[in-house]
Amino acid sequence: MLQRWSVRSKLLAGFGLCVLLVVSLGGAFYTRTQELSVNARLLVDSHESILHLKTLEMDLEHIGLDPSSMDQQLVNREMDRLLDLSESEPNQHQRLQRFREILKRRLNPPNPDEGRRLKAETQSQLELLLAEERLLLQQRQENLAYGTDNNRIGLALGTLGCALLVGGVAGLIHRDMARSVQLLVKASRQVGQGDYSFRLAVQGTDELSAVGEAFNTMADQLQVERQKLLDVQADLRSSNLSLEQRAEELLQRGQEVHQLQQLMELLQSSSSLEEAVKLLGPRLSRLLPGSRGALYFLNQSRTVLELSGSWGLEETVEPAFTAEDCWALRRAKEHVAPPEQPELRCAHWGDSQNQWHSCSPLLAHGEVLGVISLTYAEPPRDSQLLRSICEQLSLALANLRLRDSLRQQSIRDALTGLYNRRFLEESLQRELARSQRRSQPLAVVMLDVDHFKRFNDNYGHEVGDQVLQAVASYLQLAVRAEDVVCRFGGEEFCLLCPSLCEPDLSLRLEQLRQGLEAVTVSFQGERLHVTASFGASICPLHSTEGAQLLLLADQALYEAKHAGRNTFRVCQQLVKAGASGESKAE
Repeated sequence: MLQRWSVRSKLLAGFGLCVLLVVSLGGAFYTRTQELSVNARLLVDSHESILHLKTLEMDLEHIGLDPSSMDQQLVNREMDRLLDLSESEPNQHQRLQRFREILKRRLNPPNPDEGRRLKAETQSQLELLLAEERLLLQQRQENLAYGTDNNRIGLALGTLGCALLVGGVAGLIHRDMARSVQLLVKASRQVGQGDYSFRLAVQGTDELSAVGEAFNTMADQLQVERQKLLDVQADLRSSNLSLEQRAEELLQRGQEVHQLQQLMELLQSSSSLEEAVKLLGPRLSRLLPGSRGALYFLNQSRTVLELSGSWGLEETVEPAFTAEDCWALRRAKEHVAPPEQPELRCAHWGDSQNQWHSCSPLLAHGEVLGVISLTYAEPPRDSQLLRSICEQLSLALANLRLRDSLRQQSIRDALTGLYNRRFLEESLQRELARSQRRSQPLAVVMLDVDHFKRFNDNYGHEVGDQVLQAVASYLQLAVRAEDVVCRFGGEEFCLLCPSLCEPDLSLRLEQLRQGLEAVTVSFQGERLHVTASFGASICPLHSTEGAQLLLLADQALYEAKHAGRNTFRVCQQLVKAGASGESKAE
């Protein structure tokens, strides 16, 4: 605030404060001096009291038990003086009065025993009075020392306060002379730093007040111009912010496109549809943050949608549902159901509450492949991204299904559903490598249906096909999970049995032989029984070459047929004595 105070007023105010401080210090010093005088007098009284008590003690020691030898007037004068000196201490005064009464009884004891008792009591009371008086003496000495120190400190502080007050008055005069100029400098710096709202509070009509008013007028004009510039800058910032947001959206789109491309590359590189489905969950959860979902495919009969994979919904996801239970499949487009409209929720979602639900059909080449079902805690943000994902995913999954179908056709026998000879050759090389790596045996078994030509000649090729299908079905159920069953050609089948060697191999062949005896085919009410012959070879006992093992197993099969069929033989080449197995049906 710009305001001119007169120097005279400041001097008078400072002089008045100095006088007030000196008077206050003088009064305080006088009061403390009076207190010191009182403490000094009390200290002298304590010394005199101790002297009189010591005199009494000496007198009492001299008289012993003869009170008549005591100068009673001297004792009374001593006691009167002690009582006068103890008037400032009521407790000590009362003790002296009791001591005086005891002393009077001692001067006139009724009998010697009482005199001795009064002597002891007088002595103890005298010691107590001396102890109390010494304690009072110590306290009074401490009070006197403390008061002296306080007076010294007070005098020093008072002198220092007067000096500070005089210096403060001088500083105040100097500061007030420079305050107005400092405020003007500060205001100029504030405006120079961009604070155009800063104003000086002006009071008075002197020259500095006029300068302050002129400064305020200049600051008003600058603020108006500054505001115009700020408005222009605000428009520019708004435009830049819109461009930055658009750039962030484009960057996010680019990242999403990149992730989607990576996903499509992974799907195209997948070896099977099952492998592709395992890749989808983690990547879709990153592409669609906050989502949980499941992927369903139509079954072969196109009547039921079966669960292929899910992420975040393992406990609540439905394993299968019909197309009628899904709004998206009925409408052939994306369907979103908010939590406040449960009637729009698809039936396969169950009773999950407070969630957003969406279903998007997977369409490829005009054909429905399945549906992606998603749930969100918040409203879905980007439906366009989801549509792009569904379009790309549909094409990729359709290609995978087609590739799987072609792959299955290339390695599966169309009649029996077993693996074909091509797959057998691939599997044999793989199992041989694994057998050598793990130092475990591998059994190769050739199986031939007995008298298969009779089934075709007597009952027709349809019955022959049924026989092959019945044998294939039995083998699929009878073998172990690690065994490989293939149709080698015609009525011949081949089994690859890892880690199986004699004598377990012979036991296993006998079980298969007996199991096939129970296989029948129905033709016009007649039950046609099926038997088969088996031949086997073992790696590395007989050979480590795949073609040689097949040849040796085939030779063992022919030996079984020559032995009467419905039996088995294990290759004899390079087999130790007693290692062969042989069994023949009765």
